[in-house]
Amino acid sequence: MEPGKSRRTTAGRDVEISALVTNSGIYTVVVNSYYGNGTGDYILTLVHTPGTFRVAPGDQGGALTNAVAYEGALETGDLDVWTFLACRATTVTVNAEKLGGTGSFGPRLRLHGKNGALLANAQHATAALLTYKTTNTGPFTLVIGSGTANQNGTYRITATGIVDDHLSLCSPLVAGTNLSLAGLGGTPQATFVIYTSTEVTTPTALWSPYVTNQFDSLGLFELLSTFNKNEPERFFRLLEQQDELSGMGIR
Repeated sequence: MEPGKSRRTTAGRDVEISALVTNSGIYTVVVNSYYGNGTGDYILTLVHTPGTFRVAPGDQGGALTNAVAYEGALETGDLDVWTFLACRATTVTVNAEKLGGTGSFGPRLRLHGKNGALLANAQHATAALLTYKTTNTGPFTLVIGSGTANQNGTYRITATGIVDDHLSLCSPLVAGTNLSLAGLGGTPQATFVIYTSTEVTTPTALWSPYVTNQFDSLGLFELLSTFNKNEPERFFRLLEQQDELSGMGIR
């Protein structure tokens, strides 16, 4: 189930429960009528992070692209799930704007990290604005729903500061004599090679191998190395399975 500390149960049409599970195993959800002698149809939506998810036909959600607006509709009790990639120490801004809906409908955003932890949340009657400075490189999950129970409406969501869903090398980070490199969007468990040169115009074949390793199960890597402050500049190029895909320089 979706990690979090809040719980909300509401009489009427919309009931939501959030819980942080403390052990692996099989869980059971029991659904019945809130009122005695009541019968009817219902929609049950389950979101759990971390983990893969599937967008139902006709529903909204999926991967976000930097600065591209996406529109969605939330039925009563509905949740839409969006994902994105971001580098460490990047400020990510997500705006969810109400386009229409019932009287007190307003978008509610919840941001989860790659381990499922709830990192930030925001809600507003007309436009929920969430700003978060990342502390790690990786995939992030956004869950959007109605901020008030028993409401439905439409919205437009836009995220900035994120990385498009393809192999990318994050900007190197320097702290004293430490150099932090990270990459994302790779093939899980695939071998990657980082090449380096002090001249960006050096022919690719003459760049020196810097490190060889494997992407993790999420297609990410983060590594710490030493940095020589006496060098005027150094450039890095990331390759997966010997096919050049991305490069980034550092001064």
